[in-house]
Amino acid sequence: MRPYERLHRSASWRRIGALSALLLIAAVAVMQPVAASAAAGPTGPIVGIGGKCLDNKEGNTANGNPIQLWDCSGLARQQWSFPGDGTIRVQGNHCLAVKNAGTVSTTPVWLWNCDGGPAQIWTVKANGTIVNNNSGLCLADKGGVTTNGNPIWVYTCNAGPAQLWSTGAFPKDPSGEPLPVGDLPGWDQVFVDDFATNVPLGSFPAAVSSKWTAYNGFSDTSGHGTYSPGKVISVNGGLMNMHLHTENGTHLVAAPLPKIPGHASAYEGLTYGRYAVRFRAQQTANLTGYKTAWLLWPDSNDWNEGEIDFPEGNLSGTMNAFMHHRGNPQAQEAYSTQATYATWHTAVIEWTPQSVRFILDGVTIGNDTNTAYLPNTPMHWVLQTETTSSGPSDTAAGNVQIDWVAIWSRV
Repeated sequence: MRPYERLHRSASWRRIGALSALLLIAAVAVMQPVAASAAAGPTGPIVGIGGKCLDNKEGNTANGNPIQLWDCSGLARQQWSFPGDGTIRVQGNHCLAVKNAGTVSTTPVWLWNCDGGPAQIWTVKANGTIVNNNSGLCLADKGGVTTNGNPIWVYTCNAGPAQLWSTGAFPKDPSGEPLPVGDLPGWDQVFVDDFATNVPLGSFPAAVSSKWTAYNGFSDTSGHGTYSPGKVISVNGGLMNMHLHTENGTHLVAAPLPKIPGHASAYEGLTYGRYAVRFRAQQTANLTGYKTAWLLWPDSNDWNEGEIDFPEGNLSGTMNAFMHHRGNPQAQEAYSTQATYATWHTAVIEWTPQSVRFILDGVTIGNDTNTAYLPNTPMHWVLQTETTSSGPSDTAAGNVQIDWVAIWSRV
């Protein structure tokens, strides 16, 4: 049995994630907290002032061990990994951390068992600085001294020589906007993926099954496409790529679903949440007949509980947002934009008991505040990428790329 279909008043079709799709999952992976032991991701030395390396002193992995500057040696104590969750790790599950989560300039940096706390969350900036999200201070060599053993601390950011770091292991942000890591006022972050772990075509979602699943093997909403993650989805260079194309007359599409840690499956979502995604499409002129319908859909599979869609639109056109009313989902609020898929955008859904707000590139494009209509039961997020009601030609092809995704639960 396949998930059922329906048509809303804007006449745009979509395939809804359904209970029958849940039955296609053969096994449920045990979920891990966002900052627990993670896949290593890109790994290598972090090189700073004087060509010297960020070093875990003497390779000691005890909590509180100092971090220092030292001649680059290639030893394990200088091999830092970036698993994509905002942490910077060395010698296993040990994280670069600001001492006692300090927020004062000149606070030392030390090693601590990874726990995902604010002391351990960093953002690598395009200018070569590494910023602690909690304090807003930069990782720096103390005083700019290049003697072996000079301490590392955090300091007011100035992009001076003591604060500039380089390594081939740094996670790149192809879109130019880094993954937002950490809690926000009113929101607890529960899921992030910066796509630091490469996944070849044919291995998704199995290679990352602790974080993702996907529709597989059945027709999309219009009936013109078939969900085929193994032939569509890959991860490389910090991007999830969905290559929409046709093989042997079959239009191949994809609908990946993130798995929230602590939940039984990707089909078990949140009641209220904040959902952010950084994305674009390539070869949009060649993608006529394909679309996005990225949506929050009721865990119960009962459309009467409402539906939230953003971004939705034909990939060769512009994107829209829709909020379908609880109790009467044929009724909806619709918000159009002039934004095309050809350039990078950040789309955010903020869903609370008081409102559903749609934000595109930092600008609110719609805000529903009629609480009589807002969904109020658990919903899961589906990055549903499929064919339009008219369908594509056999020669239509192109890529939808995602730089990062993040989810927050409501406090």
